[in-house]
Amino acid sequence: LIKSIKEDSLTTEELIEKVATSHIRYTIADNALARLSKTYYKNLYISTAIGFPQHSYWLVRKDAPQLASAVDSWFSRHVRSRSYQAIYKRYFERSKGPSPYLTTGRCIGKDGRISPFDHLFKKYGERYQLDWRLLASIAYQESKFDPKAVSWAGAIGLMQLMPKTAGMLDVSLNSLLDPDMNIMTAARLFKRLDGKLRSAKNREQRTKMVLAGFNCGIGHVFDARALSRKYGKNPNRWDNGNVGHFIILKSQPKYYEDPVCKKGYLRGFETAEFVTDVWTRYQYYVSKGVK
Repeated sequence: LIKSIKEDSLTTEELIEKVATSHIRYTIADNALARLSKTYYKNLYISTAIGFPQHSYWLVRKDAPQLASAVDSWFSRHVRSRSYQAIYKRYFERSKGPSPYLTTGRCIGKDGRISPFDHLFKKYGERYQLDWRLLASIAYQESKFDPKAVSWAGAIGLMQLMPKTAGMLDVSLNSLLDPDMNIMTAARLFKRLDGKLRSAKNREQRTKMVLAGFNCGIGHVFDARALSRKYGKNPNRWDNGNVGHFIILKSQPKYYEDPVCKKGYLRGFETAEFVTDVWTRYQYYVSKGVK
């Protein structure tokens, strides 16, 4: 039985996630997307062939033979190079998923500690007027409190900061492995993003948008806000079908190719999950009286 779904309800990536989490038994996807998704969800089985194998092609204008020749030449020179193979492994082989051990980060010590780095979360939370428990929740989500963590994409340390972000904040790359510097840089970044969303007056809604910006980049949040305005929704709210909804829809061409969007494609459901997980864990810390 093939069940069709209405437009906007679910993307292919979300359907794949539902297969991985046993909400549905199977779905159909493009081979490249299936292979990429396998690096996020190790339990996927993607070897069942639906159609016959097809070649990939470069498409150029008919009046651009020099461009076609240049692309062919580039591919011939690089397809067996180490850098090409490294890129291939990065996208189609290296695991991008979380630890296979299902943990929540909700372990609170008898002394009320969340992590070995609470003193640093408190230090920079106070300096930048942020709730240190929110910083702790971000750190758990990003690295499971591992100060030496390095992601497949190159994000570094407790708060999984990208080298480009460090450079933007005049922080050296090597220093990101230092928990003190890593947390300080993340707190500065969070405060900067918060300032860019000052027009959202509701504190919770603004914080959720800042969390999204921390995860995927503030440009994608601006895109989602622009889409919210275009479709008659509230650009200052994350929840209830507003900005968070359009962050998810940014994985669909209809939305990321819209002229109001400047940053293109996004695996938006991952950002939405990040916001939900960080915020829920933070609320748990608050409800348990962590101070």
